[in-house]
Amino acid sequence: MFRSLRKLSCIAALTLPTPVWAQSSVGLRVEASDIAVILPADAEPAASILAKDAPTPARPLFEASWYDALRRAYENTAVGNALDAENSFADWRLVAFRVVPCAPLGHSLAVDADTLCWPETRLVWQPVQKDFYINGHINDYFADDRAAHALYDVDAASVLSPADAQEANALLAKARAWANGQAPALDSTSLQRFVTLRNDVARRHLQAALDMRDPSVAPSAYTTLGARPEYPNDASRVDTIARAFRARMVSFLSKFAPTERVKELTSFSLPEGRQPPLLDEWVFLQFEGRAGRLVQRDIELRSSVDGRLLFNFGKSSVGSQRRDDPNLHTAIDAGQLPDADTQEIENAVMLFAADKTRLAATVSDRRRTLVPNTTCASCHKMNDDPFDFHNLSFLDDRPMAVTPRVKRDVELDLAWARKQL
Repeated sequence: MFRSLRKLSCIAALTLPTPVWAQSSVGLRVEASDIAVILPADAEPAASILAKDAPTPARPLFEASWYDALRRAYENTAVGNALDAENSFADWRLVAFRVVPCAPLGHSLAVDADTLCWPETRLVWQPVQKDFYINGHINDYFADDRAAHALYDVDAASVLSPADAQEANALLAKARAWANGQAPALDSTSLQRFVTLRNDVARRHLQAALDMRDPSVAPSAYTTLGARPEYPNDASRVDTIARAFRARMVSFLSKFAPTERVKELTSFSLPEGRQPPLLDEWVFLQFEGRAGRLVQRDIELRSSVDGRLLFNFGKSSVGSQRRDDPNLHTAIDAGQLPDADTQEIENAVMLFAADKTRLAATVSDRRRTLVPNTTCASCHKMNDDPFDFHNLSFLDDRPMAVTPRVKRDVELDLAWARKQL
């Protein structure tokens, strides 16, 4: 059933700092594999979540209309019709997801991200084909060089009483506006109440993550950032453990990542050809969620100082191992940007391959660079292999990429929960 279980589960394991406070009813503590859930690429359908499935009574976790939106958007880029040529909707599956205790609400480092934040769930979808023939041999699995990341705020109404949920949502809207300079600061009483309700939501979010564990698996198996232990190397135990885990995943995601509440979806893809070193160009897209629909929006680069707009890439941005988006280079070279903005960009964006050595530690740490403060390509070129642009997903038949940015995020998430909850 799992022909390459040991190979697939053996990503570079990362043992993280002391686990956070968060006790379940059976005394378990939140660990790395509770908040960064990595699934094997070769899991059988009965133990996987496929995009084409509808595991929830009302709607699937990945809408066919979302796939159509991706296809249409990529047709206007260098990717063209690669999604149709190399994949189909049936190939897409969930390969990983993140349980984020408190995601920053603001766009700049001037905002206290430990206070102005909200629990979030992030799903990673990718096309994976089984028994795939390429380069003269058959691979147990092959993941094409593209993915989609869907983000969801945890719905207060899913874990709080109606009255508390209404209050939490009102305070969240005010906190988000404050974090982005669109409204005055919350008064001390309102801020304290926001933190209380937010922590309650975060605690219940993490508790639900803990409840996905299999009771037959030792707690120590969850301490490293690697494939979930519910997909064991012992194939004789896969049916009972992995399939039961899938059912718990569906229950968790149906509650914390319902289709109609998608907040944002981002995607990247290599053009047709399956030759990253030769093509060396990845296209990035961004969508806003509106009542379960995806609406494409511009990709923006914002200041880490005050959140102001530094550069607008338009409907897509392009990056390569060698250089960042040509339009950004043109604007800088032509002197179209203020000197201060250019300086800030040069301190947060890997404009050239050589910048990786200088900026890797900065871009990998959200305490120094938030996602809006750097470019898509900069965030995705952190692997040792410069042609592997995956942060938490698969490339070809390789083990899953887990970049320094993801590892650092998990460390900070665990530290936040330990301090706040």
